[in-house]
Amino acid sequence: MGESPSGGSCRIVCVYKGRIIIKTLSMHVLQVVEPGKDGVFRHVEGLCDFLLTRGDARVSLAYSDVRSSDRLQPLVDRVRLSGNSAINLQVGNSPQLADLRAYFRLLRLCRQVRPDVIHAHSSKAGALARLLRLGGVRVPIIYTPNAYFGMGSRKAVRAGVFDVAERVLSKIGYTINVSSDEAEFARTRLGVPARRQFLVYNAIDTQAFHRPSEKDRLDARKQLGIPEKILVIGCVARDSFQKNLQLLYKATAKAMAVTDELWLLHLGEGDLSALTQDLGIGSRVVRVNYMSDTIPFYHAIDAFAMSSRYEGLSFAIIEAIGADRPIIITNVPGNREFLSLGLSHVWSAPNEDVQGFADAIQSWITDIPQGRNSNHREITTSRFGYDACYGEIRKIYDRLVVGK
Repeated sequence: MGESPSGGSCRIVCVYKGRIIIKTLSMHVLQVVEPGKDGVFRHVEGLCDFLLTRGDARVSLAYSDVRSSDRLQPLVDRVRLSGNSAINLQVGNSPQLADLRAYFRLLRLCRQVRPDVIHAHSSKAGALARLLRLGGVRVPIIYTPNAYFGMGSRKAVRAGVFDVAERVLSKIGYTINVSSDEAEFARTRLGVPARRQFLVYNAIDTQAFHRPSEKDRLDARKQLGIPEKILVIGCVARDSFQKNLQLLYKATAKAMAVTDELWLLHLGEGDLSALTQDLGIGSRVVRVNYMSDTIPFYHAIDAFAMSSRYEGLSFAIIEAIGADRPIIITNVPGNREFLSLGLSHVWSAPNEDVQGFADAIQSWITDIPQGRNSNHREITTSRFGYDACYGEIRKIYDRLVVGK
């Protein structure tokens, strides 16, 4: 690889994913992310690859491997092989003393690479990046929260602390919200100025996530140990207050009592064995803690369910509609975005309503024989593709850097 001395634009020759790239780079973007797994990381992974593949921007990365996955190190390697910097902040999502060390490492990186714009993802990265103002960093700083902790509406000390921190930092930099509900919460509860706010959906690879063929479906079910001729509801979620899996399991148990051939495939961390035993559905629940490639999961299921109390904009739901799966969701902040898109195969229930969610599942089952055409793929490609979403983020970078 060769490039001009630092400062201003540079001409660079490198190989990225087998492609020879020769470009004049006019922008250096520093991506800051914690965690290194799940939807937030998948979003950052896609954004970094989009920017690097375009070849008109440099991308450095500050990450943490405390909450990690097997996809994190390959991204770090790709960033470094492209000639850019990557550092490990080694922090978790809760406040801790290690945050101070991480802050100074991040500040030192900024002074070394001199980014034109900094983009932070999720609460810990957002706090560290915005506090760089105290260290004299004056480039545009963008924060994508991917769901504010306080959106869960529970009255807890931790939620209050996070809200106060977000409110204090809300005037620093710019915010990219991923749903209308999240954007409204940011303005009305946290005081984020509307003039410093953007709305951009999360993106997926619309070619990778596609409607499965019959062979795809059978291969995926064989891989996951699921019988061929049953109905399968799928969910991707860790066991947490936000995801409210107890609601999903209880509602699915009610639906299973009506429909003998109904099973649940759950991808995500957490021990729910006691709950499945109490509900008497253990023999019809398939658990998978982690899949690096989630495409076989979506190929194996007949419908996707998400029982969250709140979301920013669920990455898993976007993947599900990209795979042309019907969706069954709670009518809560973040999820409501999908109820406004005109999807042909979507059912919903109020938050915390077990019977209502069970009824929504049953409505989906009743609808199956009608064989209605689905518009999920059409909406996915127009609203959630890389060019539409990451392309818009790239335009935001340009706008802020020109005006800084």
